[in-house]
Amino acid sequence: MAKGNLKKSARKERRQSVQTAPPPPPRPWLGGELFWSALFVIGLACVPTTFYGGSRTREAYVLRAEELFSDGAFSEAAAAYRRAVAVEETPDGHVFLAETLVRVKRLREAVAHYERAAALYDDPRERAAALASAARLHVERGSVERAVSAYARVLKLGANATKPDATRAADAADAHVLLAARLLAGGTRRHVKAAAAHLRRAVARAPGLAAAHALLADAYRDLARPGPAAKALEKVVARRPRDAAALAALGGARLELARFGEALGSYRAAAAMAPAAKDIGYALAALGGAGLAATKEFGYRAPVAYVERLFDLRARRRLLREEDDSWDATSETIAQLAPNSTDEDDDRPLAKTDLFDHAHGLLFDDRLPKAHVKAIASALQVNLTESSPWLDVLELGCGSGALGPLLRGVANRLHCVDASAVSLEFATATNAYDDLERGDFATNIRNEPPGSVDLVVAVDAVPYVGDLGDLLHAMARALRPGGLAVFNADVLDDDVSMFASDNVRETFKLKFTGRWQHRVKYVKAQAKGKGLLLDAHAGVEKLRAESLLGWHAKSKEVVRLDAVSFVDTAVFAFRKSA
Repeated sequence: MAKGNLKKSARKERRQSVQTAPPPPPRPWLGGELFWSALFVIGLACVPTTFYGGSRTREAYVLRAEELFSDGAFSEAAAAYRRAVAVEETPDGHVFLAETLVRVKRLREAVAHYERAAALYDDPRERAAALASAARLHVERGSVERAVSAYARVLKLGANATKPDATRAADAADAHVLLAARLLAGGTRRHVKAAAAHLRRAVARAPGLAAAHALLADAYRDLARPGPAAKALEKVVARRPRDAAALAALGGARLELARFGEALGSYRAAAAMAPAAKDIGYALAALGGAGLAATKEFGYRAPVAYVERLFDLRARRRLLREEDDSWDATSETIAQLAPNSTDEDDDRPLAKTDLFDHAHGLLFDDRLPKAHVKAIASALQVNLTESSPWLDVLELGCGSGALGPLLRGVANRLHCVDASAVSLEFATATNAYDDLERGDFATNIRNEPPGSVDLVVAVDAVPYVGDLGDLLHAMARALRPGGLAVFNADVLDDDVSMFASDNVRETFKLKFTGRWQHRVKYVKAQAKGKGLLLDAHAGVEKLRAESLLGWHAKSKEVVRLDAVSFVDTAVFAFRKSA
């Protein structure tokens, strides 16, 4: 009994002590359970974003990346693909990452991942596709040499692919086109021939690639092969019927092939597509036998663009006739990839008769510089090779610079102006000129300070001007008293035959060649009216050349002649009155 009372008394005392004990001191919030619980909840909430569903597998990262890509969040998608590649490296992963990096313009990184994918792929076709993508990005970034290297590897891999599909064929075609463009920039005959081989392979893989056909046509025209050029241009026009430049080039190629009616049709179609293109309109007017009134819109002269295009092409042909031994290792490597084609268009010997010069009236080249030097020496009464420099000379339309070395001995200053950039490269190589300027010679001489030169000379430039009044006035203005103007002009024949002018009273006339012919009396009268008198010692010297083409007055078309006809040009030497 006593024991039970003691237990009750002890329980009572404990209850009283608990009730009367002071409360525990408060704990700081940062050290309490509430903080850690909140932090744990926040961490759990972040897990789907950080670990994509609680899993760090490649598949989880790829799934999240695809979702982000679909939402347009390309930067975040790229980060997810990068994590996927870090977890497990696969070639497809690098391709997906590269494609995403392209979307955010991180092209350099994208190239690295395409190239890594190519290194990992076992299938040659997949490797080629990845390298082709890298090559395209190299082109976009302006890294031409790296693009060339990548495309060269594409072609090697393509050769090992047993069943190339349409995509692989397109990649190979792109590779051939880029390599061809790189080779064409080399400028030598070997470069251009290798480029043509690449382009033939490109159009074989992608027949609808009009750009490849157009480049192939340019290569063939530079190689003086108008037949294959016309075939390539016909394919361009079939795919791009409104391409005025291609139509005009086709007209030029057909003209060289003596397919005059078809050439005229091509120029008409080109003019219809580009009525503001004066060079095309001028070529059409010349080939179509337009009368004097129809040529007024051109100012009775050839447009600068027409002259530039014509002489650029001619200079490139001259360059390719001269075999160049210089050959860099990169181009040699590329050229080795070109097929050893037995195609009939590949490397047949040039035709014995090149109609290009006949179609454009360029028949006096070899003799004209010497004839001008002879006229200058006669007028000055000196031996040009033995005299000391004392003349300020302006040459209009210097072309390849054939005259420069012949005048260097008497020239205190020798300035040249020409519209053709390719021709000026030849003139530069002579080291004979003090100044070389690209531009329109007729505009240049109008801007020449009065009385600033002793000699104005123009070799085969004046035939591209019909009305000589302004040009002769500008020559007279630029010359010092007693100065010389020496130039040649094609002679308008008075012979009234079926190949002669329709109107014998015309003083100048545009011929189908794009050159103007003048009556000698007209040239003398215009010069005299500007204060330029025919030099007593030099006078006028006529040169004659044979032409295989002529204008048939009755049918009003260009024809190839059974027998040669003759074309004359006259070298004039005028002196400015004191």
